Order: sequence, then C-alpha cells, then structure tokens
Amino acid sequence: MSSVRPLKPALQAIAIKELNEVPQRVPQDIKALRDWVLKQPHLHACTDDQFLLAFLRGTKFSVERAKEKFDRFYSLQASIPEVFNERRLATDPLVLDIIRMGILLRLPLAADDPGPCVTIVRAGSYDTGKYKFQDIIRVGSMFGEIMMFEDENATVSGYVEIMDMAGVTGSHLFALQPQLLSKFSTYADEAMPTRQKGIHFINVPPAFETGFNSLKSFFPAKIKNLSEL
Repeated sequence: MSSVRPLKPALQAIAIKELNEVPQRVPQDIKALRDWVLKQPHLHACTDDQFLLAFLRGTKFSVERAKEKFDRFYSLQASIPEVFNERRLATDPLVLDIIRMGILLRLPLAADDPGPCVTIVRAGSYDTGKYKFQDIIRVGSMFGEIMMFEDENATVSGYVEIMDMAGVTGSHLFALQPQLLSKFSTYADEAMPTRQKGIHFINVPPAFETGFNSLKSFFPAKIKNLSEL
C-alpha cells in the first residue's frame, strides 16, 4: 500500500470502529474498486489509490456502494456544468482572490486531534458585483476535492461547516441561485465521500431567519437534518 498515507493511531481506531476498515485488506479493496472503474467506458476517472480509498471510507468499505458513489461523483459533476466544466487552477487569479478574501476558511487542527475538520464559510464577505455565486461554489468544490486527497480527518471523522451570515445583504441572497444550490447540495450529499457531520448558521440577520425554511427546501433531506441556526 505504498501510495496510501498511513493513518495516525487515533484516526486508524476510528476508521476500524466506524468505517469497517481492515488495514490488511485495504490494498485488495482498492484494487477491486480500481478494476471496476477501468472497465467502465463512460468513466474517464482518477484512479489514484488515495482517491479510491476516500470512496471506500465514505461508504464504510462496501465496494458495491463505493462503485455507486464513484459513478454519482462523475455523473453529478456533469450535471453542474456551470461549476465543473470551467476547471480552474489553484493559481488562477479569481481563485486566489476568493481564497485570500477568506470567504472559505479551514480551521487548523492540532496534529493529534482525530476530530472532524471544520470549515467556515463567510457568506456575506464577497462583492456580488465582482464574483458570481458559482465562482464561490467552484472554489468550494476545489476545497472538497483537496479534503478527499489530503485530509484524513475529513475522510475518516467527517467535516462540519459553519456558515457565518454576518454582513449578508439582499444582494447576497439574490445571488444564491437556488437551483444551483440544490444541485450542489445533492452532489455533496450523494457523491462526495467525505462525511458531513453538521451545518451551523451563525450571525444570522433577523430577515434571513424568516426565509431560512424556504432556503432549506432546496437541500436534500439529510442536509436539512444537519442544518441548524
């Protein structure tokens, strides 16, 4: 298993207990998933060991469920061309601007912390006249894929999102593009192999509380249950 990073002991214990991971069997599980992917003519997909392992962990090492989620990962990306058909590099000026503005922030964890990773989304911190909602979503999708490749806390213990609504105005709400939000929420729920543990909304303007239930109607049932003000 040379191309797979070993887990720290605390995370390995969680993977064994909660994800049904059997360390000695991981190489053959990865091979089984890769063999299936390579036989799918419609999938032109990444077959990196660490990437495939994220799907196995995300489905508690059910190879059949991992196949389904892997297929959904690519089919749902194809259904959101406004996000995924315009691939951008991490060095793209627009991407760098969004990252440097701190719209999306990853909180650092102590090296030995086995807990879920935490992301803060500062929903009111960008200029809607300069950036489109789909630009923010696109960078968020890049963060998600980085988690799959590089963050064992995310693939084993999951992740929590904190939606900081400070500074949100009518222009931010108008820019939300509910249909895109709905499609991307479905993608996050059904296709991403990382486990979402909760979405917490803070600094919510009173006007937003009234419309929150309407906004939640665009979320999949699982994400609705994880969301709280």
